[in-house]
Amino acid sequence: MAYGWMVEVCIALSTIRVVLLQTKRIGSIEGIAEHVLEMAERAIQLHAPDFLCLPEFFIIPSSFAEGAEEAYALTHDIAMELLKKISESMGWGYVVGGSIVERFGSRFYNTCHILHRGEVVASYSKRFPIEEELAKGVSPSREPLVLDVGGLKIGVLICADCLHREAVEQTVAGGAELVFLPISMSSQNHPPIEGHPLSQEYASKFGIVVAKTGCVGVGKSGRVLGAKSALVAPWGVVAEAASEVDAEVVYGEVSFSALREWRSRLGILSR
Repeated sequence: MAYGWMVEVCIALSTIRVVLLQTKRIGSIEGIAEHVLEMAERAIQLHAPDFLCLPEFFIIPSSFAEGAEEAYALTHDIAMELLKKISESMGWGYVVGGSIVERFGSRFYNTCHILHRGEVVASYSKRFPIEEELAKGVSPSREPLVLDVGGLKIGVLICADCLHREAVEQTVAGGAELVFLPISMSSQNHPPIEGHPLSQEYASKFGIVVAKTGCVGVGKSGRVLGAKSALVAPWGVVAEAASEVDAEVVYGEVSFSALREWRSRLGILSR
């Protein structure tokens, strides 16, 4: 236990290694799980990341049209087993589990679990579900999440949360320096976006690193839709997917000392 703690501290004082899995939500639930596991294991072997992040609703096929209760019944156990397998393969690294439909009490939420060594160490539920989610029975949460990982503070926002400045500001106010942003594929009517303007705005203004992870699916018209993943630091885009409509492993590194120095120049004290 002490050795693992020292490893985490050493990581946080040098280089932060991040993998973003831009996965496909196409096919059966079992097929998606196999696809995600294969991508994750290959990325872990190649990059030995400190953090590996999945997209929003990564296990739910894009063709799925039922409500939150049905999604929970069909996907929850498969998703949790998959996340635990990936986490166990990570060794000392952390899995930021995109999001799944989770049940707390009698309500269903869009929830991101963070896992370490096969165990859930923290969970965050989306604070601002979109209208489609609300109509399908997803409840909004209220609490931000900031987790200390070996001296590095990480936070989570899920997709549309980032459109609500109060959600971002609450997370940053909690001391978050690396913010994971699992998102889903774009909608049929979503206007085209060049680059990562919102992620870059938040990264430069708040002195944070944004790890945005998207996925690929099929819209109602049959057109392939996606959202391009990117690792964005205050000084610019560190790494990004080559395409928004292909499954891809995105890997990037951020200097912890450079991040702290940048935050210091902005007058932001890391907590």
